[in-house]
Amino acid sequence: MKYKAEVVAYESYGEVYLGDFEVEADNEEEADMAARCAAKKQHPNLEDFEVGKLETVP
Repeated sequence: MKYKAEVVAYESYGEVYLGDFEVEADNEEEADMAARCAAKKQHPNLEDFEVGKLETVP
């Protein structure tokens, strides 16, 4: 299935919105991990990623 995940990172100065990531995964848990990995690749200097909203894409 295809999922759309809204990812944020938490830094000492507050929450940083990183954007929406579309990922392919078998379930929500895998989609969560895939979105975090995609965010880490795009923003390697940031840490502590969290998926705020996760929804399936038709």
